[in-house]
This record gives sequence, C-alpha cells and structure tokens, in this order.
Amino acid sequence: MLFSLVLSDQETVRIIIFFSAFVSSYLILKIDSRFFFILFLFLLLPQVLKNYVIHLRQGFCVSVFLLGWFARGKYSRNLLILLTPFIHASFFFVVAVYYCNRFLGFLKFSSGLRLMSFALVGGSASFLTLALASSLGARQAGVYGENNLEISGLGFIFWSAVAFVYFSQGKEFIKENGFQIGMLVFYLATYFFLPVSARIFESALILILVSGLRLTSWRLQAYLLLFLFYFVMQWYPRFFQPGLGWGVENYM
Repeated sequence: MLFSLVLSDQETVRIIIFFSAFVSSYLILKIDSRFFFILFLFLLLPQVLKNYVIHLRQGFCVSVFLLGWFARGKYSRNLLILLTPFIHASFFFVVAVYYCNRFLGFLKFSSGLRLMSFALVGGSASFLTLALASSLGARQAGVYGENNLEISGLGFIFWSAVAFVYFSQGKEFIKENGFQIGMLVFYLATYFFLPVSARIFESALILILVSGLRLTSWRLQAYLLLFLFYFVMQWYPRFFQPGLGWGVENYM
C-alpha cells in the first residue's frame, strides 16, 4: 500500500518478489553448508518456487514466517508468526499446527499422542473448513464448491513414504521436529478431503524438507533418494509446457 504511492505496480511487485526470494533463500541456504546443494534444490522445487513466481502473497508470507522461525527473541518470533495469517489465509492452519505442537510439548505428550492429535486436527479441518470459508465469503470456497478437484494418489504415496522414514528415526526426532511432522500428518489426513490442503502444505513445505536433513544412517540416504526422485518427476513434465508450466493456468 505504501509502496504504491511512490512506485508503479510493476516496481512494487518486483520489490515483493526480491524481498521474499532473498529472505527465504538466505535463511535456508545458511542452515548447513554440508547440504548447500540439497538446500538449493529445495528452493528450486516447483511447489516452493511458485510462491515467488505466481503466488506472491503466499511467498511473502512464507518469508515472514521464516523470519519468525529463525528469530532469536521469543517476542519477535511470536509476533512475526502471528502476523502471517493476516497476510495469507493458509497460515491460519500453519500457525494452528505450530502452537498446537508447542502446547502438546508443554503437556509432555508422547510422540504417538502428538501424531494422533495432528491427524485428528486435520480430519476435523477437512469437514469444517469449506463450510466456514463459505459462510465468511472466502474467495476459494465458491471455486472448490462448484468444481470437483481431481486428486492424484501419487502425492499421497510419496509423502507417506517420507513420513515413514521420519517416523522410523524415533521419538526424539519426532519431538524435535514436531511442527514439521505435524504439518506432514495434517496434510496426509486432509489430502483426499480438503481441496486447499496442498496450498496449506506448501506454506510449510520448505521447513518440512529441511527437517529431513537431520535424519541419520540409511534414513538420510533414503530421504535424499526420495527427494531427488520427486524433484525430477516434478520438473520433467514442465519442460514440455509453455513457460516451464508457469504459463499454463492451474498447472501445479
């Protein structure tokens, strides 16, 4: 709003894209120099990259959330994270999972109970979200209400495999990466029932991917192989689309 008073619409968009892409890239690439190349590939994944190409408000919101995630101060962290739902609606769910994980940790819930809680939250959200969005007049509600989405089970199979690798790492890994695993379980629980589940999942995807680098032994190797396979399968069809798929309406 303030930028539009002194800059053209095109210049404003460029500034938003630069800020979002730069902040996200800087915060992610400096996590661990040993995995610099893999971290770079994470950022190039179409589901991540599209936030800085077409879904600009979501990309800006992801960068704000990452600033909060990596903030050292408790108050600045909470302020930035709580700000995100007012920028992009998908973060109402992301923030809910984030604080749900913190609350469950405060209650010292076991890893199994945490997973069950996230699945329950996801299942409940599937049946309540569209009705609530419709009553509030959300833009997406009418679109999804009038059109049945074609949902492939391949994504569900892939992310279920990733979840299996994560779970096999043990209780400590689940507790230390509770938010990321919570988002993964939430996504799987809503995959076939909530049309906007992919948009919600994409808002936390980069952190979910990064958490996999904390795996050890064969699990890390299996995870990297799964990701590289997924990366190739996501990019290969795009080479046959106009503008690498960005020029095709509703192409994921």
